[in-house]
Amino acid sequence: MIRYFSTKLLIPLVLLTVVALSIHRYWSAGGFFINLATTFIGILLSVFYVGRVQDTYKEIKWLRVRRQIAEHLLLSVNVLLTSVNDACKSTGQGYFEAGTLYQSARQGIEHSTLELMRLTESQVKPILHQSVASFGTATWKTLIANISGVHNAIMNCLIIFGTLLKPEQYELVLNLHTQLFNTISTCRLFLDVLTQTENEADYCLGDDSDQTRDAIIEFCADYLDGLLKRTMDLGMYQLEVGKKYRF
Repeated sequence: MIRYFSTKLLIPLVLLTVVALSIHRYWSAGGFFINLATTFIGILLSVFYVGRVQDTYKEIKWLRVRRQIAEHLLLSVNVLLTSVNDACKSTGQGYFEAGTLYQSARQGIEHSTLELMRLTESQVKPILHQSVASFGTATWKTLIANISGVHNAIMNCLIIFGTLLKPEQYELVLNLHTQLFNTISTCRLFLDVLTQTENEADYCLGDDSDQTRDAIIEFCADYLDGLLKRTMDLGMYQLEVGKKYRF
């Protein structure tokens, strides 16, 4: 609200005040222009004070609800990061340490999210493309199911709490929602190819089956990599918000 007033109201009124004071300097007109400038200044102070009070009241009124929304979004972030790691772990390449995560979880969701993001960036993302090539049928189905569950949760969050999200927060949630939908659609579309054996791929895809299958795997891995990025973007924002809401 304050930012809106600063562009739509502050600048015009400041300019009008300067003009009125400038005219008064050369033509007093019985104090008309000095009174006009004083009126403009009074309007500015009143509007900004009222705007600040309204913003503060709204923050206090919805503080507990926004804290719950932030925790809900952090939980979705944790589920996504853990799901991708579990999928990588099924190939023998997952690196999340259960003890470390347990200790972080005991300190609260904020600490567990921070640890999950650190491990994802340092240990999961570097081996993601290599791991995706080794995902089995059960791994793909479990991963898609987990991602779909988070997609539904994020969609419900937008529908129910959309008006309470800040603009930058809404954008991050919407970006994640879009990436979730695209990732689910892509993986489901190519699920048969992703889970085929080498002989089945040769039969279905023809002479260039290896190149085609590798391209599809790389394509799906890119979507998962993008999903991790969108997830951690939202997680980082929520951690900053968490400092204000004090999880």
